[in-house]
Amino acid sequence: MANFTAPIILSEADAARLLLGAGLISNADIVEGGLTITRLGRRNCNIRVERADGTGFFIKQARNDTTARSVRNEARFLESDLKELRIYVPHVVHHDPRLRVFVTELIPSSTAIGTPKSWKDVTAAQVEELGRAIAIAHRTPSGIQIEGASPTPRGISLLRPGLEFFRDLTPANIQLISAIHHDRPLCELLTDLEVSWQSSNLIHGDLKFDNIVFRDIECAIVLVDWEFAGLGDPRWDLGSILADLLHVWLIDAVNQGIEASDDQNGKREASLFHRISFFCKVFLRSYCANAGKKLDAQFADECLCFSAARFLQTAFEASQIRTDLDLYSVKAVQMAANLAVRRKELSRLLWEADS
Repeated sequence: MANFTAPIILSEADAARLLLGAGLISNADIVEGGLTITRLGRRNCNIRVERADGTGFFIKQARNDTTARSVRNEARFLESDLKELRIYVPHVVHHDPRLRVFVTELIPSSTAIGTPKSWKDVTAAQVEELGRAIAIAHRTPSGIQIEGASPTPRGISLLRPGLEFFRDLTPANIQLISAIHHDRPLCELLTDLEVSWQSSNLIHGDLKFDNIVFRDIECAIVLVDWEFAGLGDPRWDLGSILADLLHVWLIDAVNQGIEASDDQNGKREASLFHRISFFCKVFLRSYCANAGKKLDAQFADECLCFSAARFLQTAFEASQIRTDLDLYSVKAVQMAANLAVRRKELSRLLWEADS
């Protein structure tokens, strides 16, 4: 098989040549025009290659030295003996460390969820399976191939960012950091999270609905984008999912203008929040049942502490391409601030209320 030497960044044509050189596609696939190649805009060079029958490949290549370590970490992790977790992660079919690239099978007939437009498609059974998958991940043996600890989440490190952190900040990022530093309860919460962080279990490190694929096979799910996998605090993964669920409600509130005194909007808000809180409870109950943990107000409260940090991270990521904080980011910061002082009310609702 002919060797393929990658340029600095793969083009769509380069992607086809890479797969051909690895023996994953044939000349016929290219000549007959049955391949759809799509470049996806992310921090790395991500390319989706799909055949007419829905099968295909997902290519990830590090763009620079900064991301090379995390891409290598993900590839080595996915190639490890993951035991029970294997059914919940992508299957690596090619890895070339020299080119800083790896290839996984494309998840067939799949739908990524997580946007406000598609949350209604999620079922309680799928959320329950998500809790089970994350519990299995957290109890995966430590002998897997990962490069040490999962990095401190950005949502927590925003309190005390290092000098290198300021290199690529946007004006909106600076506004966000300033807002955090002017909120004493929020600063105290982030300090507590930093001090109480436990590198006790394997964690995903970047769980959000963008990194969860729900397959069209019953309730099967696949967790993708394991670049930040490593030993870390399981409550960060859990708080991240809870934050993403609550973020759906937050975005809908902003879009619908729920803050205005309108009875119809108020009923919509209550209905949506009931559904979101129900999913939060299903998720936590499933996780605890499969992880052998007791679900009580204290544990829910601890997870929501990390949810506050995840809201800040979401706002930071959204503001990396803006000069000013948009309304969604402002509301995310406000939600984090509310969780810093009122989360016990919400945690009681999440674990005590009957559905």
